[in-house]
Amino acid sequence: MRTNNLARLTSIPGVGKKTAERLVIELRDKIAALSSPALEEEFATRGTGVGGPQSDDAVRDDALSALINLGYQKAAAEKAITAAMQDGGDISVEIILRRGLRLLARG
Repeated sequence: MRTNNLARLTSIPGVGKKTAERLVIELRDKIAALSSPALEEEFATRGTGVGGPQSDDAVRDDALSALINLGYQKAAAEKAITAAMQDGGDISVEIILRRGLRLLARG
């Protein structure tokens, strides 16, 4: 999305040139906001927040909700979140969401 690679988007079944262009235009700002240095700094300074660490189910639900709100289909978002959580390491909404977005971008 960031590179306006329409060829990659049009390689997805059911996505033509016009749909790819619309996706890039509509999601460009949302994706930029998710990967902005200011947002990452805010997440780092907030840590896990006042409520303490979240359960894996809560992390999964929050990350899934974020992807759906960005316009991804529920099935694709669930698959990406499941794969992102299997990568191991730290489990937080921010990390799982970032991993999920990377997986969805790869296709």
